[in-house]
Amino acid sequence: MKSSNEDSVQPSDERQEGFLRVSSSTSSKPVYSINSINHDDLLGYQTAEESADLKEGIDHCESTKGTVQDDLHQAQLVAEEERGTTFLKSVKQHRAAVAWSVLLSTAIIMEGYDMKLLDPSMPSQLLRSAGLSNGASFGSLIGLYLNGHVSERLGFQKALLLSLSLMTAAVFIPFFAPSVEVLLVGQICQGIHWGVFKTLTTAYAAEVCPLHLRGYLTTYVNVCWVIGQFLSVGVLRAMADRTDEWAYRIPFAIQWIWPGPLIIATSFAPESPWWCVRKGRIADAKANLGRLVDSRTTSAKSLDNMVNLMEVTVNQEGEARTGQHYLDCFRGVNRCRAIIAYCTCGIQILSGTGL
Repeated sequence: MKSSNEDSVQPSDERQEGFLRVSSSTSSKPVYSINSINHDDLLGYQTAEESADLKEGIDHCESTKGTVQDDLHQAQLVAEEERGTTFLKSVKQHRAAVAWSVLLSTAIIMEGYDMKLLDPSMPSQLLRSAGLSNGASFGSLIGLYLNGHVSERLGFQKALLLSLSLMTAAVFIPFFAPSVEVLLVGQICQGIHWGVFKTLTTAYAAEVCPLHLRGYLTTYVNVCWVIGQFLSVGVLRAMADRTDEWAYRIPFAIQWIWPGPLIIATSFAPESPWWCVRKGRIADAKANLGRLVDSRTTSAKSLDNMVNLMEVTVNQEGEARTGQHYLDCFRGVNRCRAIIAYCTCGIQILSGTGL
């Protein structure tokens, strides 16, 4: 006679057996989903193969559940340790991350220099049209939008290398421009890459550096901007007495000084471990993270825990983004966050910088 358990099995691909849901729609072996189970319940199965498959599913679920809980615990410990670390200790342990962040932020010096060349307030007959500076700003808007997609697809390192290479080619347009119209086209093309530099360097600094240092290194980007503006004013002042075409060509030609060293430096820069985790490249994340911390004070176990924290954070962010759209930034509590972000960025222009 058939047992009662066998009679209760449904012929469909998925069946419910008390505490257990069994699905065999896509694989040769059943897939089990459980919360808790007593191994004695295996006695209700008639065949040895079915019992073995069930036990394998139970062991997998229980081991996975334990691993996830352990990862969450380790991630919590890493987060608490990071919050309790002093500023000097963070600098000492993450010296390489600070150095790479400062080095790549040098691209903003180039942007500050370039943008000041187009300042319509400068006493230069060639730059009397404000349309040139507006064209560069229009290109920056395009670059700001493209950077989010390009850097997330290629990574920070490759995106910056690509932008620096194209920037080198774009300088030829204003340098050899025979008219103001061609110069405007050149500024739009350059503006696209300035928009990339504007956001990529800040995001890179925020991702490679620990919590205690992010504020300092992301603010350093503004320092680089001012350095570039000082250099630009000095060059324009030196060219003020010239009346030939080199009065504007030399300032544009100086732009070729920046991309070469930056391309070389970026080629050796570590990729953001956070980006590697988002792409599922855990081994690369550990390798790049190892280049950003002091190997003498950071053990392999600590690296694993840091990567676990990144994985947990990325998974939680992925779950939070499920079913979300850009309009949700202006709903509920996200509306307050959006207003704070807009006000923080808007102060830079409302203070008179645009004038």
